Amino acid sequence: MKSTIGAAGRIVISTARRERPWPRPGGVIEIRAREGHREIEPARSPMQLVKRRGGGVAIASRALPVLTGEILRQTIGRTRR
Repeated sequence: MKSTIGAAGRIVISTARRERPWPRPGGVIEIRAREGHREIEPARSPMQLVKRRGGGVAIASRALPVLTGEILRQTIGRTRR
């Protein structure tokens, strides 16, 4: 995807790209400089590993959005292309 940087120094994301599940307005992202380019991805949610019934369960440190069947189908569809 190609994009532009606006006069205020913000990255401009096209409407078509914004209508996808990510990124959402107000969402937190991480930007890294790596090998001469920038990588932008959703910020990871802090997790804590808790033992339950003989195994470990990852518990988010903050409230996360509900993972719906539709979001899951869209994610699977994008990753299988």
